[in-house]
Order: sequence, then C-alpha cells, then structure tokens
Amino acid sequence: MSQNWDGVAEFVCVVEEGSFSLAASRLGVSRSHVSKKVKQLETRMGISLLHRTTRSLNLTSLGAEFFPKCKHLLSEMDEAQALVMDGAAKAQGTIRLTVSGVFGEEMLAPMLAEFAAKHPDISIDVEFTNRVVNLEEERFDIGFRSGISAEIRAQNDVAEQLYNYELLTVASRSYLSDNAPIGGVVDLQDHNCLNGSLPHWRFIVDGQVQNTVVRGKWRSNNGKALVQGALNHLGIIQVPHFYVEEAIKRGALVALLEAHQVQGLGYFAVLPSAHPPRRVAVLLEHLRESFKLTLNPIP
Repeated sequence: MSQNWDGVAEFVCVVEEGSFSLAASRLGVSRSHVSKKVKQLETRMGISLLHRTTRSLNLTSLGAEFFPKCKHLLSEMDEAQALVMDGAAKAQGTIRLTVSGVFGEEMLAPMLAEFAAKHPDISIDVEFTNRVVNLEEERFDIGFRSGISAEIRAQNDVAEQLYNYELLTVASRSYLSDNAPIGGVVDLQDHNCLNGSLPHWRFIVDGQVQNTVVRGKWRSNNGKALVQGALNHLGIIQVPHFYVEEAIKRGALVALLEAHQVQGLGYFAVLPSAHPPRRVAVLLEHLRESFKLTLNPIP
C-alpha cells in the first residue's frame, strides 16, 4: 500500500513547478532523485505521465487526469496530519482575517481585541476590504461574508452564521416630501438611489427575491458614506439595519417598502477548510459566545 505513494509527491511537485530542477530545489533533493522517482512511478503504473523534451515538460492525457487527484490526496494527507498535530498543540500563531464595513469595524473588532487579550500567544491580522478574497490563494484563515443564507451556502464549502441582520431601505423625511411618493418597488425608478458596491437592491416581490436595478447620482462602497448622503437629503439608500438604527429612532431617516424586506440575511465566517487549526477553532468559539448564537457549520 505504501509503495503506491512512492513518487507521487515528486510527480505533483514537478507539474506545479514546471521542471525537475525547480521541483528538486523545492523538495531539497537532487534532480536525479526526482527524475528517478517519477520514472519509477510511471513504470509501476505502466503509463507515461509526462512528455519530456529538452525545451518543455507537459502532461500526457492520462497524466492530466492523474495530477489533480494526486494533488487532492496529498492535500488531504497534509490536512489530516496537521489536524492530529494541531489537536494536541497549544492554541498559538497568527490568525489572518478579512472583513469589511461597519460589521467589522464596530462589531467584530471589539470581539477580536477581547480575544487577543485573553490569548497572548495568538496574533490577529485583520484586513479590511470590500473585495471577495480567495482565502486559500491569499492564505487567510477566515473571511467574513454577508448575504442570503442559501447563496452563501452555494458559494462556500464551509461557513458558519454568526449574526442576523435586516436590509433596510430608507430616506430622509425632507427628501420624501420633495419627491414623488413611493408605493412599490417599481417607483424607485423615479428616484435618486444612492448605490453601494452592487448596481441593484434586493426585495421580496411576489414571494421571490428580486434584484432591482437602481440608479442615482451618488455611489460609494462605504456604508457610512451612503448614510451621510441620505441624511443630507440626497436620496434613498439600502443598507443593513445597524447602519441606520439610531437615525431611524431619532426620526432623521424613515424606513420604506418594509413589506418587501428580504429575510434570512446574515454574516458568516467562511473557512478554507472544514478542519481549521486549533487557534482558529478557539476564535470561532469565542465569536459564537460573543454573538450569543450557537450555529452549526453550513453543509
């Protein structure tokens, strides 16, 4: 059984590096050792995995089928070993996170600071960005995503809901009094809608979630900037409730189209692996307690 693995790591490394010399350098062995291992693997299997010339190195058709499976198996083996080793290890090291907006600034940041104070052997590295980060490629341990639960599940293999929110459509009383009445979603076409990162807003129409394209003379990927535009009577905005709760309570902003509000929205911790390192697992437990929610990973 163990012989079946002989040469697999070398083969995968050669393909990833594009040459035997670079693979040998990465593995810390000689070029001849790598070449011998790959050749023995081909001989044992009775097939050619690579086309070799003096100028190029390419996968054969069978090699192209074999490579991704080998890469996945090696990754699973590394993950299994790391899981066992990490389970017995002390929670330590650096946790890299990516998050955006007020959720990160006002809700998550204080929880992370409290966690860091309790765990001096763990360092926290938080990147604030509105772009969707590839966690594996950029080596992040956790990414925080917001949206409809079903969509987050479809887009991510491992995610855990930490917080529920409502998406509110609001405007100032002054703006509403100076412009056409709003009786339904379609009436937004006649209004100055202050856009965020997306060109559309979301509503429930006839029982279904509908993306409604809106237009306006103010756009920003920052929720606080949108709120300022609304407070200054520029137009209508659609943002998570925590951006505008205070303004609504004091009457500076008014909620619109409440019958069409989308339900089932949340913030999720998205992970690149179903078996996170111990330091990440400890942080997730802290966040669960902080948010007072007990939610299982989304399948």
